[in-house]
Amino acid sequence: MDVSKDKLKQMIKEIAEHNDCGMDAFVNKESFKIIYIPNEFNYDLADSEEFYESALKEIDENYHLIFKIKPPSSSETYVIMEKFVDKIYDSNLRTALINALNRRKPFANFKYLIDNSNVREDWFNHKTDELEKRVKIELEEKLSGHKK
Repeated sequence: MDVSKDKLKQMIKEIAEHNDCGMDAFVNKESFKIIYIPNEFNYDLADSEEFYESALKEIDENYHLIFKIKPPSSSETYVIMEKFVDKIYDSNLRTALINALNRRKPFANFKYLIDNSNVREDWFNHKTDELEKRVKIELEEKLSGHKK
């Protein structure tokens, strides 16, 4: 089964959105079905294992056909934030964001500044684009030979 460009684009967007919420995406390379499970580092599955029981069973039964796309690591997310800061034209905001990234709790400090700035929507657009690029590379690599 081949995956069309439109289907691939839809998969990239969906996986990136779920990764942004801390979900692992398990993709069947033949059917292109995607199963989402909370990433073990972001959530304790023990409390909700029953909820994901059938999905976990399906992954286990089809392990040879399935690959996983994890959410970005904290270091990958940090790089995404740094790339965004490089795009900021307001020198005061850029300096404040650089300082936030270099202090303790860089993610919380960055979020606070972004949430209270006029570039909040730009940040979300940038993050979405970066997450989608990341997923696109991984999907194309894993599905090579399976797409149109």
